[in-house]
Amino acid sequence: MRFCISTLLVLLVIYGSSQGGLAQSSGTEDSTKLSGTLSNSAKKIADSDSLIVRRSLLAAFIYKNGVRLPRKSVMQDLRPMPKSVTQFRWARLLKPVGPLVALSGLAVGYVGIKGVPASAVIRGKRTAATPNPPTEQVNYTIRSLPELVAGVGLFVGGLCLVELSHELMTKAVKPYNKEVGMRQKTTFLHATKFGFTPSGNLGFYARF
Repeated sequence: MRFCISTLLVLLVIYGSSQGGLAQSSGTEDSTKLSGTLSNSAKKIADSDSLIVRRSLLAAFIYKNGVRLPRKSVMQDLRPMPKSVTQFRWARLLKPVGPLVALSGLAVGYVGIKGVPASAVIRGKRTAATPNPPTEQVNYTIRSLPELVAGVGLFVGGLCLVELSHELMTKAVKPYNKEVGMRQKTTFLHATKFGFTPSGNLGFYARF
């Protein structure tokens, strides 16, 4: 009889421990899922409010919420950040200059490779059979190596200006995006609390 009672007590203790472990595990899983949901939501909101630089071969544009922003809108967003405003202005200044310099380099290089047609009159080779050889006209092309080198230099310089414009525009929006991310994290931290969730488990929960 005592053995049966002892066995029942042991089983009750084991059952209670397993239920507590399940409740704790459920609370932990709920907390993990909630933290992941909050993180993903914060990331989506921050991404939607961020300034995105989309680059092409010879130009770069700034988008927000999938919409291309005009210059005035970008300047308004960057107004609290003087350094970003300066970088954005330099990026816009170099934006048309780079392609023009690159295209000019292509034109100058093409002229140097194409060259200029020319001709010359030369006397034939004198031999015993032809002591007075006739003259001949020879056509040839004069190509300018300096023009070719200058064209290549202008083309490379133009591409460097384009890349510099892209880099300045990307740097200009980084402080703004960083501030947006910090603001969204602060908002979600205030909305997140630790305690008993509505389901009765212990963990993190948030109110929206």
